[in-house]
Amino acid sequence: MRKQTTTQQIQNVIKNNLLTIIKAEVYHKTSRETEVIPNDKFLECFDFFCESGIFMDAVGWHYDKNLHANGYIIE
Repeated sequence: MRKQTTTQQIQNVIKNNLLTIIKAEVYHKTSRETEVIPNDKFLECFDFFCESGIFMDAVGWHYDKNLHANGYIIE
């Protein structure tokens, strides 16, 4: 079951090593293509996004349990 979360909660679990990024993807709506981005690049961009402050609540994050990988998927 998908549950909502916030940017700040995701930032906290990443910084406290409760969540490890396995793969980050960007979906481009116009071209309908999915691009895999390196984890370090994702974390760099995510940190910059969190520092902006103003836009932190602009993204509606959802997460769900991934039974196959014994982890979570965050969208």
